Amino acid sequence: MPASEPDSDPPGPLHHTHSYHAMIELRPHRQARSPDEAASALEAEVVAGRLDGDAVDAVLRAAGHQVRWRRVFPAGLTTREVEVMTDVPAPGRDKTGREG
Repeated sequence: MPASEPDSDPPGPLHHTHSYHAMIELRPHRQARSPDEAASALEAEVVAGRLDGDAVDAVLRAAGHQVRWRRVFPAGLTTREVEVMTDVPAPGRDKTGREG
C-alpha cells in the first residue's frame, strides 16, 4: 500500500487507551472529564459503530470500570433483532436449511 493512502484498519486498544486518557486529563481548552464520563463517551462511539466494543471493554476494565458483557451489533440492532434475522431461512430453503 502506498504511503499516501490512509490506513483503513480500525482503531484498536492502544488508540482507545489514548482516547480515554486524553478525556480524563485537564487540557488548556477544556476541563477534564470524569472517568465515568469518559467511559460513557467511548461506549457511545461503540454504539455508533466507530469503535470496536471488545477493545473498548478491555480498556475500560484496565481502567477499573465494571464492564457488563454485551454484544453490540451493526446499525444499532438489538440481540433479539439479530436472533430473528438469523432464524429466517435463505431464499429457496426451509428452516432446516434444505432446499424446499
